Amino acid sequence: MVSYENGKFVLRRGDETTNLQYKSRRTKRILLVALSCSLIYTYLVFLRSQPPQSSDLSLLAAARDAGVGSADTSSQINPDTAEDSWDGKEYTDIEESQFAPGSKEKQSVEVSPNSPDADESEDTISENSPDADEIPQTSPGLEEDEQQSEDISENSPDANGDDASISGGDERQSEDVSESGGGGDEQHTPSLALNKKYLDYLQSLDPIPRKVHMFFPDKDYWRKEPINPFVEHSILSLKKLNPEWNVTVYDDDMVDDVIRRGADANIIPKEECELLVGSKDDEGNVVHEPAHIVERSDIARLLLMFMEGGLYLDADRLISKKIEDAIQPNTRLCLPTHNDINFSQDLQCTAQGNEMFLAMIKEASTIRIPLERRWGWIKGGNLFDLGPNLYNRHIFIYLFGGDKDTHKKYENYAVPRTLIEEHADGVIVTKKEAECNDGFLVDASLPKCYGRGGLYAQYGMKAWGPLVNARWAKEDEEG
Repeated sequence: MVSYENGKFVLRRGDETTNLQYKSRRTKRILLVALSCSLIYTYLVFLRSQPPQSSDLSLLAAARDAGVGSADTSSQINPDTAEDSWDGKEYTDIEESQFAPGSKEKQSVEVSPNSPDADESEDTISENSPDADEIPQTSPGLEEDEQQSEDISENSPDANGDDASISGGDERQSEDVSESGGGGDEQHTPSLALNKKYLDYLQSLDPIPRKVHMFFPDKDYWRKEPINPFVEHSILSLKKLNPEWNVTVYDDDMVDDVIRRGADANIIPKEECELLVGSKDDEGNVVHEPAHIVERSDIARLLLMFMEGGLYLDADRLISKKIEDAIQPNTRLCLPTHNDINFSQDLQCTAQGNEMFLAMIKEASTIRIPLERRWGWIKGGNLFDLGPNLYNRHIFIYLFGGDKDTHKKYENYAVPRTLIEEHADGVIVTKKEAECNDGFLVDASLPKCYGRGGLYAQYGMKAWGPLVNARWAKEDEEG
């Protein structure tokens, strides 16, 4: 073996050593190269001889290591203890999750980000993309005057800034999210595999109850506006096509009641409830202003999904399909994507007691309580983080065993969507929603893309982003 010792090359043969002489620098360089190659080859042989390291962790351990779970056992629920319908039960002594530390089984089939099966979307935008607010979100068939009058209310649970009633996706990535601390250096996009243990868990849950939850400032708006084309092809079409499903519209006060129910059941802290719904003294004077309705509706929909299950829909979704045409008898979770940009937060569907939603609620509490507020409102970036960001983060943790940042590494969600379509066996259903007539509950049978602008204007509903920014700017100026 050749080695380099004390400035000389030495040839070792057993116990004998021989100094190698060289007459030129060139010879010395050749010997150095030969020695380097020998060392590299030896190291590679050593690596190949080592056994593979196990990186399989339990789903719960992955969530905790990511910093998004709660060490408190109250953040977990045993699916076997879930009631058929929530009846005010307190979740103070919830059993430890069945996702105990141990080996986490995964699908043997993995899809790489560069897989030919992963559809490429021409208009995909990451939540941190600088061009996110430059791509028009218009739908074919929407009248130009309706596009220009399109607005979202400060009282509306819908936070989308799109110019049409496009199906799918919370488009808060187009709002000002500079305060959220998002972004970061580009990283290698990891491959994904479905977590079979979570799929097995979902199958242990009861079927999805036939309940539809919707939020709107006036719970009777659909009775008052039956001839409005948008109303006709959204909620009225939903009720007509699905007479066996119970549809409930929650106004702002009812949304607050859902939050209070969550606090009464010890699912969220009392302190958080007060921050969200506000408080008054015995004389009726406001002590704490309520949070923005977007923030309240985001947590209320998660609470409803966990406590009751069923289907949550934003009121601006057009409907032309039966729910049973979109889900299967064994379906326990619905995860459509908004144009493969992210999993749509404005359509949620799950069986009651789904632990993933409880984990979302628990993390939201941890994030929310210390946030700074201006007359009850948090910053726009914080609203985004507590909405679509939190929702997508936990989907990747539970479905794919990712960490708290895995969802940020996918600008195109065709990869996770393809995994669900091909390997979830209907337990989880998904669909890429691209147009107002191509979505989870809407298809080409819709006559046209009806705009929501007239209805929203009638109820004084405006975009929430400028209102939140203006409130913070006003106090900064006064300060």
